[in-house]
Amino acid sequence: MALLMVAGMSPSVCANDSVEGVGDTAVIIEEGVYEGEELEVVAEVLGCDMVTEDGYVLQSISIFLVVDDSETEVVVDQQIPMAIGDYVDGVTKTASNIYFPDTPITSDWYDGPLTKLSLTFSETVSAKYSCSASVSADVISAGVAFDVTESVTKSTTWERPAVSSTQKINIKVYGVYDKYTFTARNIWGNVKGQGTAYKPMGLYVAQTTYVK
Repeated sequence: MALLMVAGMSPSVCANDSVEGVGDTAVIIEEGVYEGEELEVVAEVLGCDMVTEDGYVLQSISIFLVVDDSETEVVVDQQIPMAIGDYVDGVTKTASNIYFPDTPITSDWYDGPLTKLSLTFSETVSAKYSCSASVSADVISAGVAFDVTESVTKSTTWERPAVSSTQKINIKVYGVYDKYTFTARNIWGNVKGQGTAYKPMGLYVAQTTYVK
């Protein structure tokens, strides 16, 4: 795995894609610490409250990303069936380094006072897929060149800052994905449906600091 700087400010939301009830995917904000004028923009994208129910005010947001540097090789517009029966073609990588903002893997609060501490996250990121037609996962996996049912464990170390008795922090960890689209066909080459598959690539950590 390698640290990677990604798209800068002006974060955007991708087209409405949902997988088994999971919310829309979003482009990852660049690594760094956000305060001042940028804070409200980043908070809105991440869905962070500017003021908590118990009266704490958002002070800063820190972003950290760790992803694989490998590239998945796919055969685009393949017309030969993977097996006798259904197959997948027209595989296209449509997005890199996106996440599901509505479904963090973990979300933990830490109340001050706290000393500085290195935290190690080791989290399981599960692949996701959907298709408008009934097609087996094995067929989709063969077409997109990765296992659409896989779960992979990703690890990273994050330094939690020291916080005073008037502060608290929230740390959310998300799975990072590459997005692929495909066409499902039957043995005769007729289109059965369209689908989307998400390959797990790493972890995305968003740390928010609040003060009272």
